[in-house]
Amino acid sequence: MHLPNLPRAFDVDSTQGHQTLIAFIALHTVAGLVLLPILCATFAFARVKRHPILPVMSSCLVPASFLGTLLFYADHSLYDTPLAMGRLLHSPVCLTQAALLHHPVPPMMAVAIAVLLLHLWNTVRDATTSVEAEKPKPWKLTSLLLAPFVAFVVFALASTLMMANDFANDRAVIELRLYCKFEHNGIAIVRAVFTGLVLVVTACCAGRISMRLFHLSPGMKNAAERAALCRVAVLFVYVVLGIVFSVISVFTVSPITDMYLATIPMVIFLLFASSKDIREAWSFWK
Repeated sequence: MHLPNLPRAFDVDSTQGHQTLIAFIALHTVAGLVLLPILCATFAFARVKRHPILPVMSSCLVPASFLGTLLFYADHSLYDTPLAMGRLLHSPVCLTQAALLHHPVPPMMAVAIAVLLLHLWNTVRDATTSVEAEKPKPWKLTSLLLAPFVAFVVFALASTLMMANDFANDRAVIELRLYCKFEHNGIAIVRAVFTGLVLVVTACCAGRISMRLFHLSPGMKNAAERAALCRVAVLFVYVVLGIVFSVISVFTVSPITDMYLATIPMVIFLLFASSKDIREAWSFWK
């Protein structure tokens, strides 16, 4: 079994790499492990009415952020010798992160955003048509709520099995950039294609929502409706960026893609925590 070297594409020991690593950990810690749990707790315990899709989709990002900072919390974020880094790359913490983060999390995030946009589309469509909205069947809602977790489990199993097979055949490649990654061309291509296709469908959905809301914008009389239009527009831009980075990840290795994923929890928090009823729920002193 060989000990992989630090990848040439990105050196976390460099000044720029160290700053990027700090930003990566800070984004996941502040947004994914502090702010989003507070938002989900507000949905659960405060008098804030939200469809269950929103808190469940937000909660998907919490384990993703935990996995992204796993080395940091396990006190393995620092290494100063090749031997120490060799041990790190084959430690249980690093291998767990390699199997569960790099390949399973992007599909889970993509499906979560797709489900959220699909829900928004149904809401906007029902609100702007004269036809009475049908109550969704329980099995459909359950399927939507479970979809991101199913995507995560499928890719996690595939990643774990392929990594175990590569270790058994002494060809496993575990690399350390911003976190431990299991490098495997086959699953990387499948992940990128799946994520890209989901995001393309999501972008089409976001585009339709934006166009419908834009046509209705002259008649929007309150700030909540205009805020909804802004939220969908921001999500549309972010989804398009996700498509671009999904394609880039197939051809090159760059920390930009990882930093893009690290910003998603903060963006989701800012978008949905800015609602008036959320702010009022947090204004406990009033």
